[in-house]
Amino acid sequence: MESLSVKAVLVFAAAMGPIASEPAFAASGSGDATVEVLEAHSLTKTSDLSFGSIIPSARAGSIRIAEDGTHTCDASLTCFGTTTAGAFSILGRSGETVSVALDSDTITLTNGASASISGKISTNAKRLTLDAGSANLKIVASLDISANQAIGSYKGQYSVSVNYQ
Repeated sequence: MESLSVKAVLVFAAAMGPIASEPAFAASGSGDATVEVLEAHSLTKTSDLSFGSIIPSARAGSIRIAEDGTHTCDASLTCFGTTTAGAFSILGRSGETVSVALDSDTITLTNGASASISGKISTNAKRLTLDAGSANLKIVASLDISANQAIGSYKGQYSVSVNYQ
């Protein structure tokens, strides 16, 4: 009896035909992969941000530096000397767009002792296109001078970064 059932299974399997290893509706395709390797861009400081010289008074006041380096000084202060906006040159691939970011929109200058002066900084652009492979970036600022601000030579730093878009 056992041999009869084995023969029946073999006959059934032969009638079904060969077992397919792939589905009847299988398809295949291919895709492309691309990458563009760009030259690294560079950022070079071309001008420091300078507020010139200031004589404080018994009243607080502010000085503001424009893109062209000119300053506006509150009447409570005496402002003179050379003032300049911060400036950077950006070099990279022609026609590419870069995003511009400051590490902070505030700046603190200290006199090396315990006195400090705070202000706000900003850029003339958040995005720039590198025409002919370069662009110029300006940093403008305002500085708040306290009433009877301590005398001294104040210094501070800020950071700016650029990245391809």
